[in-house]
Amino acid sequence: MEAMFDRAGRTVAWRLRDVVYDLDGRAVGLVHNRAIFSPKGRFLAHFQDGWVRDERGAALAFEEGATGGPLPPVPLPIPAAPPPALRPAQPQFEQAPPLRFRPIRWSERSWDEVVGEAEAVS
Repeated sequence: MEAMFDRAGRTVAWRLRDVVYDLDGRAVGLVHNRAIFSPKGRFLAHFQDGWVRDERGAALAFEEGATGGPLPPVPLPIPAAPPPALRPAQPQFEQAPPLRFRPIRWSERSWDEVVGEAEAVS
């Protein structure tokens, strides 16, 4: 599993192939066509070159080795990866907004906000 880090270098999620898991191992996202969607198919964020980006292209999180974004912090110690839950069924994905710009700045939003909003609406 690949750890995903926020702007402070904290581990906020894990990715195993096309599934994103929270720190407890619960599936919270599916990677599809360079975007991350909720398990119900709702757009969460763009995912490109190791960067998780909000709908405006600003960085929310990153994986080690990410390129083309803001200066990433040194990751804090990585916790043990949780046992992943089963992969959710493939949903009908909504249309992702186009990623027109990839600014070299961090988003004003956090990964937890983005995932939490999608769960509240789903």
